[in-house]
Amino acid sequence: MTPTNRHPWFAPLYRRIAVVAVCLFWLALEAYGGEQVWFYAAVGITGYAVWALLISYKAPTTDNDSSDRTEE
Repeated sequence: MTPTNRHPWFAPLYRRIAVVAVCLFWLALEAYGGEQVWFYAAVGITGYAVWALLISYKAPTTDNDSSDRTEE
């Protein structure tokens, strides 16, 4: 099974940045609203999103390499 952060949907950089931006917006909203529990939840989710989608992201590999196949 492919890890979630290696899903082909996350391949374009703009999508990964958009997901992190939504998390940052949620974090700012909770900081402004003063909800401590949701603020810390948003901190954790935003931190994970930054790490998984921007810092340690590896592009998905394709299994459609035809050079390894032999024709009969």
